[in-house]
Amino acid sequence: MKAHIATALALVCASEFAAAGELCPDMRAVNHHGRLQQSAAGTRCQRVLRLFGLTINLGGGEFCPATILVYPAHRDCASVPNSGTDCEVTQTLTITRLSCRCGPLPNADFGIVEAECGCTDAGIGGYVDDHQTIECLDA
Repeated sequence: MKAHIATALALVCASEFAAAGELCPDMRAVNHHGRLQQSAAGTRCQRVLRLFGLTINLGGGEFCPATILVYPAHRDCASVPNSGTDCEVTQTLTITRLSCRCGPLPNADFGIVEAECGCTDAGIGGYVDDHQTIECLDA
């Protein structure tokens, strides 16, 4: 029984020391630029040749993703060595979700025309935490 109590006490003490060591992990916040993430699903906008009212599909055209996620610039807590510092969350930022589709072909009677990919706000696509570097408190 005493051996079990001693083992339990050793585990508690070891976790206390580990927690104290975690107070200053010696890392810092790292900047991440804003970015766009396009879905693999989507369509290719139409490119056509129009001659005096006759429409001939040429294929090709630009790819229009079904969804685009817009990640804001933020700082992330990374394992980049920096003595005496830690990082903490300062705010939560919104990832914007855009819904995209090919728009109508321009109303032209002659020439090569192409539908354009147009995107509209489709709400919130998620969240990302923004961090800052802080100095560790002396224990």
